[in-house]
Amino acid sequence: MPTVEERLALYRDVLETAEVPTAASTDTSVPMMATTVVDARPRRRLALVAAAVVAVGGLVATGLALRSDRTDRTTGATLSMPPVGVWRPAAAPPFAVSVHARAVTTDDGRVLVLGGSPGADADATSFGGGIYDPAADEWQEIPSAPLTGDATFQLAGNSVMAISERTSDQPGGAALLDLDTLTWTAIDLPSAVRYNPSPWAWSGDVLAVVHTGLSGNPLAPEGPPAVWRWQRASGTWVKGAIAEWSARFVPSVATSSTTIALWGGFTDDAADRAVTPVDTDQAPMVRLDPQPQYLTNVFTDGAIYDLAADTWTPIPDDASMSALAARRSQIALTDGGILAVAGSDESQRTTAAWTKAAGWQTLASPTAAAYIAGNGDDLVIVQSVYGQGPQAVQYLDPVTGSWTDAPGRTLLRMGTSLVALSATIDNPFDGPLQAWLSWEGGWRPVVDAPFTNRMSPAVAVVGSLVIVAGGEEGSEVEHQNDTWVLDLSAVTAAP
Repeated sequence: MPTVEERLALYRDVLETAEVPTAASTDTSVPMMATTVVDARPRRRLALVAAAVVAVGGLVATGLALRSDRTDRTTGATLSMPPVGVWRPAAAPPFAVSVHARAVTTDDGRVLVLGGSPGADADATSFGGGIYDPAADEWQEIPSAPLTGDATFQLAGNSVMAISERTSDQPGGAALLDLDTLTWTAIDLPSAVRYNPSPWAWSGDVLAVVHTGLSGNPLAPEGPPAVWRWQRASGTWVKGAIAEWSARFVPSVATSSTTIALWGGFTDDAADRAVTPVDTDQAPMVRLDPQPQYLTNVFTDGAIYDLAADTWTPIPDDASMSALAARRSQIALTDGGILAVAGSDESQRTTAAWTKAAGWQTLASPTAAAYIAGNGDDLVIVQSVYGQGPQAVQYLDPVTGSWTDAPGRTLLRMGTSLVALSATIDNPFDGPLQAWLSWEGGWRPVVDAPFTNRMSPAVAVVGSLVIVAGGEEGSEVEHQNDTWVLDLSAVTAAP
């Protein structure tokens, strides 16, 4: 199997033999520098490190910081420097790239694009896509999975696991994609999780699906929490380790290829020692007929499941976190714990982190509503302000533990750098798609793309290349089905 570096070398051979129009930087004063190549191995999760409590200006600030040696620190300022980079058109996908399709980079340097919201003329029940090889500038179409309804997927090694959500008349399902043969294999889910919006993770060898006990679906069985494990080698399901936590509805969930974390959630059992009462305006409604039923008690405990060891690590209940849990915060995995972010109301924005060693500690909060964006270990947290046109955002700096400005809302890791794009999740309006590269504590501008800004394209990084496929363009929100490559090989992150 070719490495990422070998595929990048092949990509440049393709460029030398092809005559294609480009949009390139006019900056001739910048020397050619070493190519930035992303590590093809699985990315490490960000580590939580407890430090001393520091008094600043009469205020006590926790010294808990997110730390990583893989990401440049930046103040968020856009630097006054000539733009860099080259945009090149690439082969068009042989399938319709759905809006909001998700792109991930495989271990051998290809880009997998699956899912999304199909257009009005597409089959709303299909879940397919394609895989792009920048070395050959070629796409291969992936047939639709044997699934019904919306689905999500996880990549592990040479395989992809996809699980569909239940519909009004169909249970959820699972399917395994072999990236060597591009064929799907259907997998029957156990009845306990077939009708639940169940947390799950795929390691490449084991699929773990968690039954949280309460689903709000009258067709789904209720009962004690449990984890079911599907073994790829045998093709069979077995029960996993017993979960020592109470049944609950819609807990916050974070997953990776090795871990499932659950925290919070709701119940109507006021007697459970780990719950705190909440008002009905915060409580989820699970039944409307014959009368509304609300789950008015929120949990402040949780657990972290290790797929390889088949063990649970408890997150003890902490009533001081009840407001964060009641707002159904999003969580992300860190080394040894979780990070929780919640709040759209300015007075209720909260960011907190938990580790087994230090318990819960409150971090700085963003200046606007926040949500967590990123795939598995690739943690990025950005501002969630729905608005039309390109927008600046914030992300949680993994070195300082503080919220930092970024010029675009789509953030991607490139080695030890970050790339920001102006692509939006709402009407992109007119004007070119813009990009920036983190550089010497700020953001260095990248040459404008030779196409209009887009809503929800599929984007991924392969080495020093940024791949952009599909999306909807301009103020008229016109669907595009093309591929563009941003080549940043002539620059590298400053030391």
